[in-house]
Amino acid sequence: MKRINFRLIAFFVVSLLAFSNQVVFADIIIRQDPGNGQSQPNVVSSMSTLSATKTKSSKTVIPVTANIVGTDLIVDFTTTVGTAYVTVVDQNGNAVYQTTVDTFSDPELVIPVDGLSSGNYSLKIAYGSTNLIGNFQL
Repeated sequence: MKRINFRLIAFFVVSLLAFSNQVVFADIIIRQDPGNGQSQPNVVSSMSTLSATKTKSSKTVIPVTANIVGTDLIVDFTTTVGTAYVTVVDQNGNAVYQTTVDTFSDPELVIPVDGLSSGNYSLKIAYGSTNLIGNFQL
């Protein structure tokens, strides 16, 4: 019986992950949107009044994480926030994807990004009186 060289297998797997464009894992930093919420002017006013939770140090806890995994943008609501409005905006300000999520029943949203052009994008999430934004590049 032949011995398996685990170092060689580990090197092969790491090399494959490093050079494959299909296996991409990138964190998107989500933060409070410093703008005035104009990204969703006709839906922000109709949302319920939920806000982000404050910690003792007065920092806002962001209940959303976002990552690009392969050809998908994965948006995870780590805490339920009710109805959330999710928009992906290109560098010209055009909404290229828009949906509404009930975070009580769907805490994860998968957005395929393989059909989008290379460039800079913003992920905008609005719920209650909270507007969040995260920038990413394809």
